[in-house]
Amino acid sequence: MSGQPVLSRDEAAAYIGISPKTLLNWRSLRKGPVAVKQGRLLAYRQADLDAYLEQHTEERPGVIRD
Repeated sequence: MSGQPVLSRDEAAAYIGISPKTLLNWRSLRKGPVAVKQGRLLAYRQADLDAYLEQHTEERPGVIRD
């Protein structure tokens, strides 16, 4: 996959701080980070997980983000 780090469902869930079951539930609801198929398995690109976290970071007044 073009040299990008790819994580399993368990690894991806740990990376974004949720349970693997939550990640699976989100997929069934068509929400959450983008997954890619690798044969019969689902995988998550680290870049897609980072983008998902960036898009879902709550902005708070008075908090300075780099």
